Amino acid sequence: MTMVFRQARDHDLLPIQRLLARAGLHEDDARNITNYFLVAETIDNEIVGIIGLEPAGEYGLLRSLVLETDYFTPAKGMGFLEAALAYGRKLELKEVYLLTRQAGVFFEQLNFRQMKLEHVPNEIQRLSHFKQFENKNVSIFACELLEQSCE
Repeated sequence: MTMVFRQARDHDLLPIQRLLARAGLHEDDARNITNYFLVAETIDNEIVGIIGLEPAGEYGLLRSLVLETDYFTPAKGMGFLEAALAYGRKLELKEVYLLTRQAGVFFEQLNFRQMKLEHVPNEIQRLSHFKQFENKNVSIFACELLEQSCE
């Protein structure tokens, strides 16, 4: 099934919140960053996926990659992530960070490297999404956008 990736609009907030809730994610501040979400949409204009990229100065934080199970394939997940990285380049972000409980092999294939907390810029550490994972068992990864390709 064909999907189009596009920047979220204000009227997409409710479908974004529904997707997050179904995935068991709590994005209380999604309302404040709707402009930084990308959505995956079917040709029937049904939103079936979201990914957030929250800028913080010259850095960005990837957050909440969700694709409906019926639409998910590894290739579509990879394509969605690549669309978010391309969007980060458009915003002229220097580096993008993400937090994950999953194995990092997937992200390492996209030239992300694992980071220690002390090497994460303060701008990223101050974000509420980052703070909600403090002291939890997550790995931090980063990819330089302007210096090299994360794809």
